[in-house]
Amino acid sequence: MKRLWRIIMFSCVAVVMTMTTSCGLIDMDFGTVIQVPYTMRLNPDTAYVMEGDTFVIAPVFVPDSVSNREVYYLSEADSVATVQGNTVVGVSEGETRIKAISVQDTTKAYCQVFVMAPWAVNPYDYSDDMIVYATAMIDGKPFDPAKQMIGAFSGPEFRGMGKMIEWQGRKFLQFRIYGYMEWGDDEPTLPEQIRFACYEKEHVSLKYASLLLPFDGETHGTPSDPIELNF
Repeated sequence: MKRLWRIIMFSCVAVVMTMTTSCGLIDMDFGTVIQVPYTMRLNPDTAYVMEGDTFVIAPVFVPDSVSNREVYYLSEADSVATVQGNTVVGVSEGETRIKAISVQDTTKAYCQVFVMAPWAVNPYDYSDDMIVYATAMIDGKPFDPAKQMIGAFSGPEFRGMGKMIEWQGRKFLQFRIYGYMEWGDDEPTLPEQIRFACYEKEHVSLKYASLLLPFDGETHGTPSDPIELNF
């Protein structure tokens, strides 16, 4: 009888171990399986946000059947970005990480956050300007001024904002870009190179167009024949 009892107990332990390995942990009080996460990441895992803008962050678990999806968020630099519940707020220009910790088993994941200063330029800081007329496509879709911003930069310096205007039934962007045209003793110095960046508020992303323009004080494109910017 004792031998039979030992066999039964051994079999039960083996079944419990098998279920624990394949399905997660077993709540012995209620007989239910508690699925712990194998991995966790954050959506988004990289974010570009302007000062004062916000975005919502969410955990993505593997497997998706995790029993407890609650996480605790923590900013590594509250002076750059704070997190309130699941909402991240851009505070001041800089870079930080938002750390998420699963309350179920302390699994961790991170979101890299880049906070940008508002895009603004003081025309009186520069000696020259140039005009650009352009159309813009972002991931194959036309520019949407309600969701996106396109700016012109020389290196990290913001030099001008694209404004949507309409002419003879056509919509396009007009840029007034500010900079310097410096001349040497014998020949002109190399001009500044202007690149274009698109900030997508909805997707908290920053994309760059492949086109570069020299800052030469000239007009690039026309209302009837604008240049094309692809992001």
